[in-house]
Amino acid sequence: NKEKEKQLIEIKKESLEKEKTALQESEKELITSLEKSNKEARESQRLAEEASKAKSEFLANMSHELRTPMNSIIGMTQLALDGELADKEKNYVKKANIAAGNLLHIINDILDFSKIEARKLELFPCHFELKEVISHTLHLISVAAKDKDISIRIKLDKSVPKFFLGDSMRLSQVLINLASNAVKFSNKQGTV
Repeated sequence: NKEKEKQLIEIKKESLEKEKTALQESEKELITSLEKSNKEARESQRLAEEASKAKSEFLANMSHELRTPMNSIIGMTQLALDGELADKEKNYVKKANIAAGNLLHIINDILDFSKIEARKLELFPCHFELKEVISHTLHLISVAAKDKDISIRIKLDKSVPKFFLGDSMRLSQVLINLASNAVKFSNKQGTV
């Protein structure tokens, strides 16, 4: 009887050793699999960061390449507008000037987006007159508003200061986006 018990204990011991070995092998396989997954995840993250950086650099370079000729077009059309033109030609050049300004605005937005992604967006605070920024906004959206027969109304509360310190270009971008969308999504013959 004692001999049988001894044999059973040995059999259980062997069985436990086999289970222990199997568990250790499973643990090794799991650790190897986790290490491989972690390595693949790190590589995927590195590739994604490189792709994002390449995209941001491409956008910044392309935006710069597009801005230079757009500034020339705006400058030349402004010179033409300052000169003597017949009314019909002046209207065409004015529309081209405004369209070029709108396109430059879109290019600037793309450049800003790439700078935001690269965490390199800078603000340039300066003193500015709010009415000038609003006037610039109206000038840029006036053609689109006129095409839809939309009237634009600006009402500034008397308590609003005349001068501000801030980034007038960024404020202008925000106002142009808001006003352009207001015109775009308004019914014909409406009021913005």
